[in-house]
Amino acid sequence: MQLAPTPDDASAYSALSHRLSTWLNEQDYTAHFTGVELEALSKPAGAWSPADHEAQGARVEGLGTVLWAIGVHEKLPPLNHPFAVADLEPLIGWPLSALFNPNTPALASFPHNPSALLQRATQLRLLAVIKSERVSLDCWHWRTQVAALQKAKAPSPNGQPYELLIAIAAEEAHTAAAIPKPVRNDFAIAGRPFCALAETEQTKIARIVEARRTALHWVSGYATEWDAVSIRTAHLEPVAA
Repeated sequence: MQLAPTPDDASAYSALSHRLSTWLNEQDYTAHFTGVELEALSKPAGAWSPADHEAQGARVEGLGTVLWAIGVHEKLPPLNHPFAVADLEPLIGWPLSALFNPNTPALASFPHNPSALLQRATQLRLLAVIKSERVSLDCWHWRTQVAALQKAKAPSPNGQPYELLIAIAAEEAHTAAAIPKPVRNDFAIAGRPFCALAETEQTKIARIVEARRTALHWVSGYATEWDAVSIRTAHLEPVAA
C-alpha cells in the first residue's frame, strides 16, 4: 500500500492495511497467496523496497492478463503499453482517490467481496486463443533474451551472427502468425524494429513480456503457485509450441 505524500497520513494507511489483512484472513484468501505475496503484505504501510514496487508492477501486468483471459478485459494492450493500475474499487472497494486521501468516505465499505467484477467475467477464453497469445509472448521473450545476450556481449548461442539469428527467428515467428510482419528483419513494435528502441524501452517491454507470459503459463495450468510457474519453452526456439 503506497502512502500519500504527507507522512501525517501514515497512521491512517496503517489502519487501512490492518483492515485489509484482517479481511483477507477472515475470507481465507491468504491461503491462496504465494510466499512472496504474503511477505510483501506483511510489511508495514510505506515500507516496501524498490524491488517490492517493481514486483507490484509485474503483478499489475499479471492481473490484467488474467482478467483478459477470463473475459473482463476485451484486449491486451500492445507490449509497449503496460496495463494501467487496476481499478480496485469494484474488486475490493479501494478507490484511486485513497492513494491521496486515506480518510475519503469512499473507503467506508473497504474491503468487500468483488461481486460486481465477477458478474462481468463470463468464462475462460478458448484455449486456442490463450495458446496463441502465449506462443506470441514466448517468441517475444526469446527476442528480449537475445537482446540481453547482445548487451552482455555474449557469443551467439548457435554461432550465427546475431542479426542473421534474429532475422530468421522473426520470419519464422511471423510465418507461424505469432508476431506481426518484421521490420528491418526484426520483431516490430509500433512499426519500429526492436533493435532500434532505446535500452530503457527494451527493458520495459521485456518486463511486460515476462509478467504477461508468467500469467498465461499459470492460467494454462503449468503451476499451482504463481511464484512456482514453470516457463516451458525450448532453448532459443521462438516458434516452439
